[in-house]
Amino acid sequence: MLANDLATYIDVLRRWRKFIVRVVGITAVASVAISFLLPRWYAARSTLISPQESGLQSSVMSLVGGLSAPGIAELTAGSPASQLFLAILDSRTLREKLIRDFKLKSVYRAKTMDDAVKTFSRLARVNLTDRGVVEVVVEDRNPQRAADIANAWVRALDDFNKHARMTTGKKTRLFVEERIRETRERLRATEDTLAAYQRTHKTAALAAGLSRGVESGASILAQRMALSVRLNRLTDLYRHDSPELELTRADLAALDRQIDELPPLAMDYARLLRDMKVQEQVYQLLVAQYEEARIQESKDTPTVEVLDVASKPERKIRPVRWLICASLLVAASVLSLGTAFTAEALRGAGRPDHEAV
Repeated sequence: MLANDLATYIDVLRRWRKFIVRVVGITAVASVAISFLLPRWYAARSTLISPQESGLQSSVMSLVGGLSAPGIAELTAGSPASQLFLAILDSRTLREKLIRDFKLKSVYRAKTMDDAVKTFSRLARVNLTDRGVVEVVVEDRNPQRAADIANAWVRALDDFNKHARMTTGKKTRLFVEERIRETRERLRATEDTLAAYQRTHKTAALAAGLSRGVESGASILAQRMALSVRLNRLTDLYRHDSPELELTRADLAALDRQIDELPPLAMDYARLLRDMKVQEQVYQLLVAQYEEARIQESKDTPTVEVLDVASKPERKIRPVRWLICASLLVAASVLSLGTAFTAEALRGAGRPDHEAV
């Protein structure tokens, strides 16, 4: 029975061999032509880490990199800084910026920004590797443009971190910066007032004792004003009952008690001179706080550390010609064989019973 079936199959293949060879041959030629006509696509890659991960976490990763214990990969690859980087990179704001900068609407032939964003999201992606490294991948028909977009994407993340994110250090720096501007204006006003008073009244220099009192009072008042600035800043950052706020309020109360014990300065000149010295010392204290805030801002700002800059890819990622040709040849072979055996089956079913015997 098996020998008869095998002979039948061979007979069908013999009678349909020209059709099968013709279909497979035409498909082979067509598949080669199609594979060479399809546009080439290239992928550019850039990898980066956050500065918070470059120290301790990198050391930990190097120590546990060879271990296969459960939970190690999740521990090293899921840091909040990396997850935040992924969220920023994947934001529509950064994607639209790249689309505008590289004129990708015309490249993608998209009618609207939504269509361009959808196409860009399909061709460009960000992910977190199992070692906790953020990877940026951009696909494009132009290899140089793919590399340029990947590098621009990373730069956009760095710019966003530096200028858009409101860190604690940046809040402090902006707050102190505004106070410095106001103090500079008040200092200039008090200097002008004191100079005008001296010109009008021809006031001589103060006595030594009064001058020392002015200096002491100016120092204490300046400290109080600077402490008030610090209290206002901490109020924006901490809760009402935080230890930092309680300590600052206690220091402010101690200065108020010292101010109450100061001897009264009756002379107008002494008061003007005191006000000017207060503004000078407040200005100096604020400048010191401003420099401290700038240093803290630079530490708080999560700038990007690039491990690998995207370079112009030399090898295409698609089309994979051999896979296209093999797939079409297999499909053509199955289709031609199916056609042959189906036709023979229908022909056999259509014959009269005495012809089939």
